[in-house]
Amino acid sequence: MPLGTANDLSRELGIPNLVRRLKPEELPTAFSSIQIKPMAVWQARSGDRAMPFCAYLALGYEAAVVHDFSRWRQSTRWSNRATNRLVYSCYGLRRMFTRLNGIEVSVDGRPAGACPSSASLIVSNIGSHLGLGLANRNCSPFDETIECLAPRTAFSYGTMIGASLGVASPPKHFASGKTIRLEKIPPETALHIDGEPQPPLQTYGLEVSLLRFANVATLT
Repeated sequence: MPLGTANDLSRELGIPNLVRRLKPEELPTAFSSIQIKPMAVWQARSGDRAMPFCAYLALGYEAAVVHDFSRWRQSTRWSNRATNRLVYSCYGLRRMFTRLNGIEVSVDGRPAGACPSSASLIVSNIGSHLGLGLANRNCSPFDETIECLAPRTAFSYGTMIGASLGVASPPKHFASGKTIRLEKIPPETALHIDGEPQPPLQTYGLEVSLLRFANVATLT
């Protein structure tokens, strides 16, 4: 059920379309008849930390905004959708000059070269992003590969929104494979996984690989 903040995964599976189309009393029957498909669940490892995820992880700008917003949400007693979006946007403006430099990427054991200077580095299992945009049309949660992309600036997220509306092209991924390794991550780089802020990494490296396939209900 779409119960999260941005509902990225449920959007990918087509669940919000079903919920909007049906009356509440019709949902149990609808959910009992929709298709079940095996979806890839991934795992990011850093030192002895293992962090499973199903949608995406991100380093840099986007993760810093997630950390800021999470701290605000935990400290406030009043919140609604409009306020959340406004506060999130304000933190986005505050962090818009965040940069990542010098990270080295390898795919399936082969060097993919240094990551281009960017605002964020995203390792994505799904095409939708932040509940608003389209990050990559090639991403599929039902295959054994995962994609890596690097939005160059904070304005690249606006391009993702335009891509979801059909008026812009989504960013192109620069790496895709079954295992993605990131090295030389700058100390204290912000990280989030599936929209949840994470503690600082224990090492300067991070490896993403397939954990297992799990059966999910989907309309795709």
